[in-house]
Amino acid sequence: MPAPSLDWSQHLAKHSQGLKRSAVREILKVAVRPEVISFAGGLPAPECFPSELIASASARLLGKDECRSCLQYGESEGLAELREHLGNSVSRPVEDVLITSGAQQGLDLLGRVLLDSGDVIAVENPTYLGALGAWRPQGVRFAPVVIDGDGLVVDALEKILETERPKFLYTMPNFHNPAGAVLSLERRERLISLAEKHALLILEDDPYGDLRYDGEPLPSLLSLATDRGLADRVVHLRSFSQVVAPGFRVGWLTAPPALHDALVKMKQATDFHPNMLGQRIMLEVVRDDSFPAHLTHLRKIYGARRDAMDDAVGRHFPGGTTWTTPQGGMFLMAQLPHGIDAAASLPAALEANVAYVTIDNFTVDGTGQDTVRLNFSNASLERIEEGIARLGELVRSLP
Repeated sequence: MPAPSLDWSQHLAKHSQGLKRSAVREILKVAVRPEVISFAGGLPAPECFPSELIASASARLLGKDECRSCLQYGESEGLAELREHLGNSVSRPVEDVLITSGAQQGLDLLGRVLLDSGDVIAVENPTYLGALGAWRPQGVRFAPVVIDGDGLVVDALEKILETERPKFLYTMPNFHNPAGAVLSLERRERLISLAEKHALLILEDDPYGDLRYDGEPLPSLLSLATDRGLADRVVHLRSFSQVVAPGFRVGWLTAPPALHDALVKMKQATDFHPNMLGQRIMLEVVRDDSFPAHLTHLRKIYGARRDAMDDAVGRHFPGGTTWTTPQGGMFLMAQLPHGIDAAASLPAALEANVAYVTIDNFTVDGTGQDTVRLNFSNASLERIEEGIARLGELVRSLP
């Protein structure tokens, strides 16, 4: 007679039993089918990966004696040469830089070292669902801050700061995911003033900052804070997933010394060091003289796809639809008219072989079921036109 199955409800930790799978990752299981036109994920275009740069960098490294060091254990903080290069790019010392396995590990580590059960985090509403997923297991409460076309509404944040003491503010000032908004310069400066007044720590997540198609770049929150002697108020997170290739899983962050030390200690409890070969290849790629030309090409391709989606939504979606036209990044956000439930309509969309993700997955209060996030970076111009036409036909058919 077989032994009875183990009752895992008695073995899993309480905080792990409440975890949920990522809505985007689950949809991608269906969306990877070739017949499905997917606007659901935040995927870069594989045809835009700098394959020749990566191949030549790999060949140079693997053909040298230093190949052995690429395959050996390394520093927990990350490759010193890469950290120095990245620190120089944001005018911070190498000691402030920590290499992570994608920016997501940075979010996870920050949650582990900063948060206790019951803590409050101020977040834009909507916000990046990966951040919510990283911090929910800590037993925290999210204080939502409204966001508009100019990014986080600082007046709303100030009211929260006056009534609560959030451990930190999490914000995406450039080409917000999912809203596509850019935090205005005036609001950036006010935000740094609030950080000074309220001793507020700001987590500035900037994965899309190099993907600007319109307008002029704005100074980062880190640079504004540094100029005012407040660099210890901002943790700056970046990733190479969007501009090189996500398969390398190379992200990074800057943090002031005390926090940096705590992050290294926590990182050593989860992994010994980042991917050594991946870091070496990444350093070769970003220091190559042709890397700026790659970024220019990437902006041209993605900018054209942004324009194509913006135009297609205007032609195919019903009247009353409102949407963002982002200056950069990878996403367009569209609110459907007449209270149409986009979440309930997703199965019908998948039947029509087109995929999206709804904004209720990105909010802390479950709102946004009538709003969709559409990724334009991963689809060709032809598939953008066809996919938006399918979605428009579906939406028009709904009561």
